[in-house]
Amino acid sequence: MTLVSVIVAVVGLAANAESVISLTAQKQLFLDDYLIASMTNIERRIQPAEKYQGNPVVWASEPWEPKLSVLYGSVIQDDGMYKMWYKAGMGVGYAESSDEIKWSKPSLDLVKIDGRKTNLLFLKREEFKGPEAFPTFWELFGVHKDEQDPDPTRRYKMGFLSIVRPYAGPRPDPFHPTDRRGLGVAGSPDGIHWRLVDAWATEAICDGATHWMLEPSGRKCVLYGRTRKTLPEVEAAWSKYDWYEEYHSGRAVARVESPDFLNWDFTEPASAPVVMTADVNDPPGTEIYSMMVFPYESVYIGLVQVFHATPEAC
Repeated sequence: MTLVSVIVAVVGLAANAESVISLTAQKQLFLDDYLIASMTNIERRIQPAEKYQGNPVVWASEPWEPKLSVLYGSVIQDDGMYKMWYKAGMGVGYAESSDEIKWSKPSLDLVKIDGRKTNLLFLKREEFKGPEAFPTFWELFGVHKDEQDPDPTRRYKMGFLSIVRPYAGPRPDPFHPTDRRGLGVAGSPDGIHWRLVDAWATEAICDGATHWMLEPSGRKCVLYGRTRKTLPEVEAAWSKYDWYEEYHSGRAVARVESPDFLNWDFTEPASAPVVMTADVNDPPGTEIYSMMVFPYESVYIGLVQVFHATPEAC
């Protein structure tokens, strides 16, 4: 099945559309008609992004890196350089750059492979106990630097997917009944040395391709994570296809928020409110795989990853 990022979702930070819109000194993006009363002899053009010709800029170049090295993670500008945290197999790799193009992988002694230093910050280690262990780690959600946290050991915050399987306890994920799934939280004073804070901060999200951000206007962390939801009208329209039950699982995006990345407004499995799912205006088989949201001046912009769950997409 094919994954294609094709949608830009825009949510205004201004007043309700039916009331007077007060403009501030923030930049106003004309990505939709929200701020436009009328247009004459004007055409909106969305310029496509161009991929860098020198791609890939980071790849599995070291012997300890499995073929699966992907940017399920983050790149931030910090202390005069760019820093990257990425999924390296069942662990987290770290890289640095001064120009966003040429990346180096520093030799650290946190995880040694065959006695050699690596750029790995930690690996899933079920055999260890204590704050050094990440026994439930499955996939990186992202890293942000939080200058406002009073605890310096949590200046850098990491979110990751926690999974225990097989699981037969009291909190199974309803979409994966043999798993326990949720948000794992780790903290670090420097972005390098990490300690597990809570393996199950919330179980309202259930899968990978989850993203989170620090709300710039206040003390709030917001997470956009995977859930499943199919609208009744979508099921009525698409269930006529003979492939529907086999291929379509109703991936959707839910939202939870927290003042400190530890205490979330929704914590029970599959309890988070859904903010985006496919509707009847989408091509049959469409699922919302993920949505990365970030604030830009007067709006929030969501980069939506679409999953085409049809036999033709395989």
